[in-house]
Amino acid sequence: MANPETWLTPDCPPVLFQHAPADPIVPVQMSVHFAARINEVAGPGRARLHFVEGAGHAGPEFDRPEVVGRTIGFLKEVLRVI
Repeated sequence: MANPETWLTPDCPPVLFQHAPADPIVPVQMSVHFAARINEVAGPGRARLHFVEGAGHAGPEFDRPEVVGRTIGFLKEVLRVI
């Protein structure tokens, strides 16, 4: 019941994953697997996975303009705001 895959449905909302491949706390394979499962259940493209190279767990690399811009672009698209 605690596994988030338990609750996936075809109408789950879009999800953006931004993960550091070298994250020492959360293995990158967890995001790879979960994004793949979301896309299997809800359709291709429902989950998007981007790697933040050179970052650790929640490091300052996540504040880089391209990472923040990707997040803002995703939110604008999904929430349909200008």
